[in-house]
Amino acid sequence: DLERFGVRSDDAQVLLGRSALDDFGHLRHEVPDKMNRLGRKAADEAGGGKLSTDWSVPIGRLDDLLQWSIPLIWDAGATDVVRYGHIGNGHPHLNVLCPDAESKLAVTEVLKRQLSKVVEMGGVPTSEHGIGKLKRDLVADFLPPGFVEALAGLKAHFDPHGILATGNIVHLPSR
Repeated sequence: DLERFGVRSDDAQVLLGRSALDDFGHLRHEVPDKMNRLGRKAADEAGGGKLSTDWSVPIGRLDDLLQWSIPLIWDAGATDVVRYGHIGNGHPHLNVLCPDAESKLAVTEVLKRQLSKVVEMGGVPTSEHGIGKLKRDLVADFLPPGFVEALAGLKAHFDPHGILATGNIVHLPSR
């Protein structure tokens, strides 16, 4: 009966009971771990690697955005595109494997186009996860004015010696 809520039943899992939730929680953490390992291997072998996103859009726009962007990601040379996370509230995690430096650059450009559409749709370029070194350059142009400066202020207050998370988003030059 999921279809009446706009959910494709072949894309959904219904978890009943604590054991099923625990198993799914374990799987949810295994996915990015495996993608990270595969990404490191691709980076070492040919300059490729894993790219990931953490955006969210209004739930009614999610399917349109994914239907538009996933084929473009494949066409740019990705060898794997894994979607998981908080799909039910418009916040999927995408992990994309790129076999070489050329495909990684091409997929990055597609992800930037995707983020532009995210913002146009009233979404945000990053949601629950931090903006670390891997996503820093991808999302920087899509953050609201003053965001980086606000983070820098918080970092200065809580990490006055600048020893935590060096090289993350607050180290970007001000725009």
